[in-house]
Amino acid sequence: MAQVPYYIVDVFTDDGPYSGNPLAVVLEAESLTDLQMQQIAAELRFSETTFVLPRLPGESAYPVRIFTPRQEIPFAGHPAIGTAFVIHSQKATNDDRAEIPLRLEAGLIPITYDADSGLFWMPHQPPTFGPILEAAEVTAMLGLAEDAWDARYPVQEVSTGLPALIVPLTSLDAVQRVQLDRARYDALMERLQARTVLVFSAETLHPDHHVHVRVFGPGYGVDEDPATGSANGCLAAFLAHYRYFNTASVNVVSEQGMEIDRPSILYLSAEEGPDHFTVSVAGRVHPVAYGRWWVADEANPDETGKAPTLSL
Repeated sequence: MAQVPYYIVDVFTDDGPYSGNPLAVVLEAESLTDLQMQQIAAELRFSETTFVLPRLPGESAYPVRIFTPRQEIPFAGHPAIGTAFVIHSQKATNDDRAEIPLRLEAGLIPITYDADSGLFWMPHQPPTFGPILEAAEVTAMLGLAEDAWDARYPVQEVSTGLPALIVPLTSLDAVQRVQLDRARYDALMERLQARTVLVFSAETLHPDHHVHVRVFGPGYGVDEDPATGSANGCLAAFLAHYRYFNTASVNVVSEQGMEIDRPSILYLSAEEGPDHFTVSVAGRVHPVAYGRWWVADEANPDETGKAPTLSL
């Protein structure tokens, strides 16, 4: 029975382990089939699990695949940053600023580590702004009255790599009271590319933070996500595009995961100019565990159901 090494890390946490968004990073994954990768992700039931494959000859980027408990996805924030942390930890380097290039299904993502701040920065794709939805329909899905919507801004699908529905709300209380109606969610998502809903307000729990965020993605098998780099990238683009803070350039701190006891901190940066639109999201990562995953040989049916012998 084969074994592959894996790490568990917590991503987007300033408070050490057991906060932020947990991630499993499986190394030496070239021996795994698509089905085995999906089975491992479903077994762990983290928001995402990543699988690192060998680099091609002459290639500097690390091929990485990302799986939710239900499906493979082309891009996600905390998996990219957590995977870059694990890869960087394997390398003997004292660089104050190191680049860890990842090749995801969505394309090349150069993660940058800043030793002074301890932050891993991830650039996003230039944003696309999709359909604007009727607020009444969306607030009903969230279990809120329509007046919980901040009517100064639209409810809109935005993508910086993986689309999310961005919903501006009037207060912290409104964000905390969200109760997602799954039937309404399923009906709405059928009309959109997004499977993730991000709600936010400018009222926060911590005075040094700028936005309070919750993210829901039951379509991916994640009822509520502790920290979502991809959706926060969409939020950063939304804040800059609509001049939410009265400027086309934003550098803000997002708090997420408080309602599910996984406090998370994300650093968002975006700038919209006449001929450019840049978006980046950053966070810190803390290691939690390391182990080896037993993988049955699919070519040898006799191994199926056999438990490995433990050496203690």
